[in-house]
Amino acid sequence: MGKLIEPNDGYAKIEIPYEFLITNFNDLIDVIVQSTYPNLVQQYKNEDIFQSRAILAQNIEIFDQINDYVLSLILGDEKDEKEYLKLYFVDMLDTIESSPLEAMTLKIINTLKTSGLPKHRIKLKSETTIMLLKNLYQLEALCNRTRLIVTRLANHVIEVKIIS
Repeated sequence: MGKLIEPNDGYAKIEIPYEFLITNFNDLIDVIVQSTYPNLVQQYKNEDIFQSRAILAQNIEIFDQINDYVLSLILGDEKDEKEYLKLYFVDMLDTIESSPLEAMTLKIINTLKTSGLPKHRIKLKSETTIMLLKNLYQLEALCNRTRLIVTRLANHVIEVKIIS
């Protein structure tokens, strides 16, 4: 068994005690959300439950499933939910005629998944907790892992309140 403080080649085996394993479940995402955030539906406005807990996902597809599931649990009107897209149109003015770039449609660009770039679509609801994954303005505490509560969703701006 490897230990976290020992040097290794980037891989280590970590033994998880049996009492922390989730072994009996029908829906894996549901049981992970329920065990991480007990009573989420009743407690999602409670800032304290999100300050010391987070669900880590191994890839963006699993993150999307978890995010969509949690949003489906949280009550609220459709008007409280908004979907934001990374790109709404493609500017082809500077491309050369008959270049391969002409075939790049918005639909194709929006399906590209590249490490280090944000995904194309994100869905948010008012009064939900989000976490910054990039330093925006450190002097105002808008840095990586800062937890925020969405207070208002506009067309091109998200208003938030810092909770951590």
